[in-house]
Amino acid sequence: MAQLRRVKFGKKSEQLDAEQKALFDEAVDADFAALEAQLAELMAAKRKDTEPAPERPKRAALPAHLPHVERHHMDPTRRRHHRGGLHGSRARKFVELHLNNKSTLAAATAIEFIDAEEQRPE
Repeated sequence: MAQLRRVKFGKKSEQLDAEQKALFDEAVDADFAALEAQLAELMAAKRKDTEPAPERPKRAALPAHLPHVERHHMDPTRRRHHRGGLHGSRARKFVELHLNNKSTLAAATAIEFIDAEEQRPE
């Protein structure tokens, strides 16, 4: 019984013989050479890619004889900012509809703010 245990669970020699090791070394050397060749190709391609692109022509300045006109489309003293949102009665209607007439502090505050904005002189 002890002999069977030794055969099954005992030390085993898993060393490579010289011929197998030589075959393995040849395969590794071939793989290494192929990888070096691939790396050289990639590095050459990278060098080509990193060449600076030709500069685009820049826009020339406008001639001095042309008139310069500044236009301000919004009065800077106005406090209301119109950026495509809802304002005034449209905003009030939106708040009332979307809060489903819930009496919350947020709804009341929003409606008071909208009313104050409508009463503010332009």
